[in-house]
Amino acid sequence: MKANLIISIILLIGAVLITILKLKEISEKKKSIGKIFVQWYASGLVIFPFNLVISIALIFYAV
Repeated sequence: MKANLIISIILLIGAVLITILKLKEISEKKKSIGKIFVQWYASGLVIFPFNLVISIALIFYAV
């Protein structure tokens, strides 16, 4: 039970950090939204928003 909670929190932190870093990188390059999503999809980063949701759900499930 506690292991699930710890793993979920680690996943959540990782997802948040990666999302923030990507948004920062994109804002520095001043790209259009369409290009951002194409780039994210190409690099497999579309999963991260879902990873965030899954992590939060796992935390509530573990508690």
